[in-house]
Amino acid sequence: MASSITKLFRARPVRLSVVAAAGIAVLALSLMVSNGSATNAEAAGASSTANGGASLCYGEVAVTQRNADTATIIDQNTALVTHTIGVVDAPGPTTFSGDGRLLFVGGVGISVIDTSTNTVIQTLPIGGLHVGHLVTNFDGSLIYAVVSDNSTESVIAINRATGTTVASYPVAFGHQGFGVLLSTDGSTLWYIDATTPTSTAIELNASTLALVSSTAIPAYSFPSALHGNTIYFGDLIGNGVLTMNTQTHVIVPVGPTGIVWAIAISPDGSTMYSINGQSAQLIVTNLTTNTSTSGLQLNTVAPQDLIPDIAITADGSKLYVMASNYAEGGLIAIATASPNAGTFIPMEIYNNASTCPLASDPASIVTTTTVASDPVAPSFTG
Repeated sequence: MASSITKLFRARPVRLSVVAAAGIAVLALSLMVSNGSATNAEAAGASSTANGGASLCYGEVAVTQRNADTATIIDQNTALVTHTIGVVDAPGPTTFSGDGRLLFVGGVGISVIDTSTNTVIQTLPIGGLHVGHLVTNFDGSLIYAVVSDNSTESVIAINRATGTTVASYPVAFGHQGFGVLLSTDGSTLWYIDATTPTSTAIELNASTLALVSSTAIPAYSFPSALHGNTIYFGDLIGNGVLTMNTQTHVIVPVGPTGIVWAIAISPDGSTMYSINGQSAQLIVTNLTTNTSTSGLQLNTVAPQDLIPDIAITADGSKLYVMASNYAEGGLIAIATASPNAGTFIPMEIYNNASTCPLASDPASIVTTTTVASDPVAPSFTG
């Protein structure tokens, strides 16, 4: 990947025969660049137009700063801030659409950011409700959110184009909504409802949010992750990680026992990364052999009160561990090839970070002559 200064304006040499050039002449017209944004030839088409252009999020991490009401984009290679974007009040959760063209930031409402320009293109007020968790379908046309006010909580589905709530699932107030997970095919939404000392995996039809099934999980599961047909539940009380097959609902423990603060699964499904809450240590578990090794002792790199999440890059090469400790918080970047070392990026953090879902750089980038401004090191906002 190019340096963070030039990464948004990458030049790609292209060699074309006369026949090939003639064959794509019409397509070339659709790749005209305006206002400093680039267009991905592979992504050109109706969905590209609807979502505001081709994604340039490859190699980026997004995280919010609640006191400043901003979302910050960090370059994965340099750990430098490339963009700071004003968003909805009290921002917390972030998520990219599966195609990488849109970034969603939840707070009091939802901000929709076009990743080709890193600007807010839409604000969804959703009745002033506060968003605790977010996930979207592949193209970002449907947004699923756990929302609440002072007396109610629910899971809602939002049509992004219209900004309207198209379905909802009520949650008993006082229960703790610990996340929403969407199946790869977009047909099933899992809502994790936690009440000490157990949790419930609630299976919903993603189109209607009608209840499909409800499975008791013997874990107080703040952290959870979905990979293929397996949901991973981390237990805040001490039972380690439990897995559930989404087809059979059979529950099986995996890895060591203990308090689990956060979980991430490698893109190929071979490795689980978890944070032991007693030792504040990264644990690396081979899911084929169910053997675990100790990784970085996190509190040797950065102070933290809580580790609310781990984000893993789409190529599986790097982890971002959230160290939430107000002005002393930040992200801990860990290369999965060297899990016993990490780099601390100081930054106010209350909630999760998100990594771009693109595992490789878009194949065809048309550049402009505009020069990107120099990136800056992260700074505290609290």
